[in-house]
Amino acid sequence: MAKYRWDPKLQKLVPYSADEQYTSRQLARADIYMSGLRSTDGVDISSKRKRKEYMKAANVTDSSDFTPEFYDRVRRAEMDRDNKERREAVARAAYEVLERRK
Repeated sequence: MAKYRWDPKLQKLVPYSADEQYTSRQLARADIYMSGLRSTDGVDISSKRKRKEYMKAANVTDSSDFTPEFYDRVRRAEMDRDNKERREAVARAAYEVLERRK
């Protein structure tokens, strides 16, 4: 499968070759994004790996992880759990009524 990259000068996709050198502009953009980043408690998270390890160790997550779709999934799971509990309660009550009749 061929790989392509966006060429800002040509304003189009061009075939990617492994021996290509990135421009200083591309490197600067990545450096600015993560450079000097620290968590609120002062831990260095200036790379994606450090950030991911910190988030796992501190048991924290991004607010972007809680999208409306996330809340819909949670709501559906709670409704399913509630329905299951209700079905089990009704079945238990029906069983007890039938056992008393015997």
